[in-house]
Formats: sequence, C-alpha cells, structure tokens
Amino acid sequence: MAYQIAARGVQVSIVIPDEISGQLDEADQYLLASMADSPHISILGIKKTLSCGGGWLLAEAIGEHSVSWACDTPFSLHFNSEWGQHQNILVQAPVQISQDNDLQVTDASQLRPVGIIQGDREIELHSELNGSLQDFGRRFWNCITREHEPSNNYLTSADEIISLDYQDRYLFTPLSVRVLYEILKQLCERVLMAN
Repeated sequence: MAYQIAARGVQVSIVIPDEISGQLDEADQYLLASMADSPHISILGIKKTLSCGGGWLLAEAIGEHSVSWACDTPFSLHFNSEWGQHQNILVQAPVQISQDNDLQVTDASQLRPVGIIQGDREIELHSELNGSLQDFGRRFWNCITREHEPSNNYLTSADEIISLDYQDRYLFTPLSVRVLYEILKQLCERVLMAN
C-alpha cells in the first residue's frame, strides 16, 4: 500500500518502534530498505510503541484533517503477515497521536542486513580495475578480497598453492593471456607474503 500511495506523489512515513525493528527477519529488513530507497517513502524509528489509553497506534494519515487508527493488541504492530490484524477493536480517531514523539529517520543502508557470504559471490565490476596492465593483478585481488570475506580469509591463511585449474575457451589473444598472467603472479605473491 505504501508504494501505491507514494506513486501518487504523497509522502509516506512508516514508523517502526525500536523494539520491533530489532526483531525483523532478513526479508523484512530488505523490504523496508527497498521502501526507504523510494523518494516518497521514509522509514522512521521511535523509541517505544505508541499507545493511547488501552489501544496501540497502528497507522496515521497526517494532513489538514489527520486520522489515526489504533488496535487493541500490540502484537498487531509487528511487521509481518499479521500486521493490522486486530482481536476485537479497531479504533479510528480524528487526531494525530505521533506529533509530540521523537522520530528518527532511518537510512536504507541502516535497514539492509549485513550479509556474511560463505559461498560463491558474483561481483559487478565497472571501472574498479582500470589502470596499468602491470598492476592489474594487485587491483584484481584487492577487489576480490574486499568484496568477498571468505576469499580474503583463505588467501591470508593459505600455506601454499598446490594447484590451480582454469578453463576459458575465449583465451586467444596475447593481451588476455597477459592479464591472466598478472592475476596468477599476484596470487602467488599474496600467498607468499601471508606466510
């Protein structure tokens, strides 16, 4: 719904209490980060869940005539498939409950989970490896070890290189052979320096 409202040029703010944001699973963190990337959607953090009387603030439409919706259980506030489900009572009131609360804007980068990649990893390259041919191997392995922690760990702890297999049916030109040579030369130097 947030995307549909934002597509009409309306600013949407999603407020998530800190206690709930700490419990989000990885899929929900990516979803919120994706929303935060939208120019019309902001994700706001608040210290505690907002309650009013015996109800819990669920949503607000803020404008000339503000409207708030509250439900009877704090469990309906959790960011999951149960969001907005209420046990008995859903209250709508013509007031803005959140206006006096300290809301903090949460950047998309804060919402994205930090992933530890143990297996294969595809790394997109643009101009990171541009430069002289003689220095290509160093730039290549710096990029690999920076982007893939398991490769970095392996290269810094390896005693020696026992064997290496490489197949490439497109390796025809002297330049591509030289690029491969620079990569292998730097690999051997890295392993020797780590020991």
